Amino acid sequence: MLPLQVAFYQQLCEFCEFHGIKLVVCNSPVTDENRALIPDDIRSKYRAMVADTARKYGGTFVDMDQPNAFAHEDFYDSVHLNGIGGQKYFDQVGVILSRSGGMSIAGKTSAN
Repeated sequence: MLPLQVAFYQQLCEFCEFHGIKLVVCNSPVTDENRALIPDDIRSKYRAMVADTARKYGGTFVDMDQPNAFAHEDFYDSVHLNGIGGQKYFDQVGVILSRSGGMSIAGKTSAN
């Protein structure tokens, strides 16, 4: 991420913490071909910065970019899921959110 993107990401995390918004940050999946374009150390530093920043402000980080979690056929291109892949992604996100407790929506929680 560029310094300006990092600053805006930090501001978003701060905003969520300040306003009591439960933040869940998901690292999106990419294809093996795309993963091979970025050196492992750069990808690891990026992932650590995103995860550490989310956690610093009380958020949760979920790494959806796991080997074999999505098939090549789930992608429209090397970084964007197609309709079927998108459905799989949001099904998994739904499970993660349901396990994380009541989510706040306009001042109310799903547990209310």
